[in-house]
Amino acid sequence: MKWSVFLLPLLGALLLGCLSTEEELSGAPWSLKQDPAVREAIQEEAGNNQDELRGLLTEEALLPDSADNEKRAKYIKKSDKNPAPKQIKKVITKPKKPKQIKKVITKPKKPKHILSTKIKDIIVKTFKEAKTNIKMQIGNLKKWGTFGKDNNFETYTVTDKAQKLESILKALTYIRHVKTDDIMLTLPLPRNTCKVKLSRGFPTTKNQVYVQTFDTDQNTKSYTKYYDLVAPLKGKMSDSKVAGILLKMLESDLNTDSWNGFSAQQRRSAVEFLLITQVAEAMVPDDLMINAILNNEDLEKFTPKSGRVPGMDMLSRYFLELIRNEERSNGELLTFKNVFGNKDNSLYIMAGTGGTNLGRNFMEELIQANKGHKGPRGMPEKAK
Repeated sequence: MKWSVFLLPLLGALLLGCLSTEEELSGAPWSLKQDPAVREAIQEEAGNNQDELRGLLTEEALLPDSADNEKRAKYIKKSDKNPAPKQIKKVITKPKKPKQIKKVITKPKKPKHILSTKIKDIIVKTFKEAKTNIKMQIGNLKKWGTFGKDNNFETYTVTDKAQKLESILKALTYIRHVKTDDIMLTLPLPRNTCKVKLSRGFPTTKNQVYVQTFDTDQNTKSYTKYYDLVAPLKGKMSDSKVAGILLKMLESDLNTDSWNGFSAQQRRSAVEFLLITQVAEAMVPDDLMINAILNNEDLEKFTPKSGRVPGMDMLSRYFLELIRNEERSNGELLTFKNVFGNKDNSLYIMAGTGGTNLGRNFMEELIQANKGHKGPRGMPEKAK
């Protein structure tokens, strides 16, 4: 018995010298070989530290045979003298924000108006005479047609077919000085009695009309935006021919079939085009707005703004003449597309976004140029 006390630790130490892996643990003393829970606890405590593993095994080997598994496991925990392993800080790399790509907004170039001095003078004269012609043109409306009511709609029917279309359309630019409600217009043209609604438009507008045609032919459609209107107006004809027919219509009375050759869709589109360019865009404002433009005042203070721009009907006719004559601008043949249907790059200024305000400012510039000034707000040319 005395020898066994000395031999047992020595035998345990010899065995420990060979232990380094899980496989070697299976040959450890009884207290480890037959106790999976302790084996697992020892391995967990020692980790990869072989010296620590040997120390734990030596202590365990000296426990008496009667020690139960729970006591062995507690003993292992108490004997842990290793400091807690250093915590490795997890470095979180924030992803770099992608470089913001600046959206380049290309502003449409201001159309270059190829206006002659003659047409500039005509436009300015038309605007100035708008105020003085109110009484005369209201008289013409009453002579050439009749006002009435139909199903709660105000109506105006043209009855004098001997009048030229251009004269009737000019008188219609004053109709808001007679009636301010929606008006149903009846315009008797050869082979077509056109029904056109002249609506008031938005509540923020005054003395304006918006054009909408009605047609019994179910195969035709209404187009009220310039860029939509160009294609059905042209049909399969050349730009030059269509422009010539429209000018002939304006110069003819209502008995003359001047639009012979137009399809049903072209006739409807022609009525819309002429009512928009010759009436809606040239609607005569009240005296307050006319005086403001003549005196080059800041128009933003007017709410609502009245009317549109008298003289824009003459500008439209001027471009029709250029298209009919196949004129060019900067080497490019003038067409309905680049004059009226090219949105903000249209040569006809009223066809772009905010065309009415652009037209008013354009008129102010023309008037001031006639007074020996240049540019908006009447700034003298020598001061620039």
